[in-house]
Amino acid sequence: MVFQRTLHVIPGAEPPKDSVWMAFATSDMEWVDEHFGVASRFAIYRVGVHGNALERVVEFAPSTMDGSEDKLVRRMESLEGCTAIHCLAIGASAARQLIQRRVLPVRLDTPEKVQSLLIQAQQRMTHGLYSPIQPPTTAEDDIHKRFKQVLMEDSWRE
Repeated sequence: MVFQRTLHVIPGAEPPKDSVWMAFATSDMEWVDEHFGVASRFAIYRVGVHGNALERVVEFAPSTMDGSEDKLVRRMESLEGCTAIHCLAIGASAARQLIQRRVLPVRLDTPEKVQSLLIQAQQRMTHGLYSPIQPPTTAEDDIHKRFKQVLMEDSWRE
């Protein structure tokens, strides 16, 4: 039996424009302590310079590390709109697919508290050291950007 349950938190106010969504693979909503591919839940927060708020929680059916990538589809889709996912471990294929979806996989060496990671992200955003507002680019984005630059060069104008 495969199931997925999502809890959406109704916001009290319009979120700030300088905020982003960050996800955390967690078993207990307190610690980032799970492998991306078999995580029981993702806690997704809106993070900005002036604070953070829980946006939604996505729960997954129990699964095993069996090498099957079928279970990754729902996990990837649940991260729509996120700029990063923090997890204890992640496979190379899953990391590559996330980057293609413009979600930055952040692998931790040891379990860390979700609140500590949220505070670190806020501090980096405040000091301009961390700007997850622009997600990772793809090779296709680079080609389109370069094409636009070439068209704008003076040599093309008559």
